[in-house]
Amino acid sequence: MGVVLITRRQEGIKIKMRKRAKEETPFMKNGRRLLEELIASCDGKWNPIRSFSAKELQKATNSYDSGQIICDDLDYKLYKGFLEDRPISVKKYMFLRGTSEYMGSPFTDVVVGSQMSSHKNVLKLIGCCLESEHPILVYEFAGCETLSRYMSHHPNQIQSPPTPPWKSRIKIAVDVANTLAYLHTALSKRVIHRDITPAVILMDVNYVPKLIDFSLATAIPDGETDVRDRVVGTFRFVAPDCMMTGSYTEKSDVYSVGVVLLKLVAGQTECNSSCSVTGGGLDLVSHFKNSIARNKIEEILDPAIVAEEPWPGKERQLNDFIDLALRCANESADDRPTMMEVGKELRKIYQYVIYPW
Repeated sequence: MGVVLITRRQEGIKIKMRKRAKEETPFMKNGRRLLEELIASCDGKWNPIRSFSAKELQKATNSYDSGQIICDDLDYKLYKGFLEDRPISVKKYMFLRGTSEYMGSPFTDVVVGSQMSSHKNVLKLIGCCLESEHPILVYEFAGCETLSRYMSHHPNQIQSPPTPPWKSRIKIAVDVANTLAYLHTALSKRVIHRDITPAVILMDVNYVPKLIDFSLATAIPDGETDVRDRVVGTFRFVAPDCMMTGSYTEKSDVYSVGVVLLKLVAGQTECNSSCSVTGGGLDLVSHFKNSIARNKIEEILDPAIVAEEPWPGKERQLNDFIDLALRCANESADDRPTMMEVGKELRKIYQYVIYPW
């Protein structure tokens, strides 16, 4: 009899739990998970974030007007909005197209973003909305174009922004490398970004870059050297060793940065457009290696760089920049430099522009 009573009691508890789960609102569900993530990762140094209502953000973005989209990613859209008479950026997450899940985690985006908010090259997280079915994050406004858009500029396209001059491209590289070195070394745990591409680098009018997404970031557990996971990231920016093993280290980000550096050099060249994202042609790394081997580096350089006025040491600077990029994009993770070393070398290369002698 006692066994029957206990079983009925347990069943009653299960029914109540199921009922409570059904009654749980998106605010409660999202808030509970976000709090769990923050408690698990916070070391007391992250910045507090503000809570916004769904109605506030609906009004701020003019009902998420498509004309306000800054960036349209695989599982989120970044909108320009206005709140309290100041511009803001609103990131609205959606499920992966055709699935019922996200590629990255909006909760990771909040946790890592809040810890990185004080960095000058990270889009500052202001707050979030937990009322909607899909998480909505609110950031400072820092511009309407990504590096991807800047690097795809074509002279005949009136709407596209002008490509940055070479000096600005090197400074962009320096800032991105320094930001990732900070991510790898300055937080309470070593964090890997895992999806560094021109599409997650927002540019302001002065070509100052800001990282806008950390949804695929992951921390390396204490005492471990890597994280093993399903393969995530953007094709052609994912290191070959990650593709084969699913093992991620800080050197995985270094590879991605190497490809970004090559894109800064190539710009909108024929080789860049012919490197198929779906694997139908040579990737950018192979294209550079082949051009160098044939002593035809000029065919892969952005014409805008070639057209700039020459300065003492220009050729040396380009060669050193490309050499560093290819070392970052080495197939062997062990042969890639650390992100700290990448930043240091880029700062030296940048000095060629300011002090060419």
